[in-house]
Amino acid sequence: MIGASLGAAAYERAPEISALLAGAGRVDETRAVRLSAKADAILTLSGIGISFGGVKALSDVDLEVEVGEIRAVIGPNGAGKSSLINIISGLYHADRGRIAIGGQSFSRVPASRLARLGVARTFQNL
Repeated sequence: MIGASLGAAAYERAPEISALLAGAGRVDETRAVRLSAKADAILTLSGIGISFGGVKALSDVDLEVEVGEIRAVIGPNGAGKSSLINIISGLYHADRGRIAIGGQSFSRVPASRLARLGVARTFQNL
């Protein structure tokens, strides 16, 4: 799901992420990616929830991914796996909760901006 280099790169680029979230400046997309073990958690989800109509897809989801760690999301059909990944990648916006990369909140950042920062999803049939 989320590789070590992705999270480490995001942590290394925390100042750029902050500037992007604030709407200032551009992300340097040509910069080399360097691994770092400075952060404990590179991805943090706290109390994430989303509903579609009156149906709760996710309720009070917490997740932490540390540098070098790989996590898998498994479960039966309709368990909320795709909704969770879509929230992380910015395709959906959670109704409640907080999402952060390297400590920087990005709960309402558009998917296009997140993709430029290295946070994106792919589909299983590609």
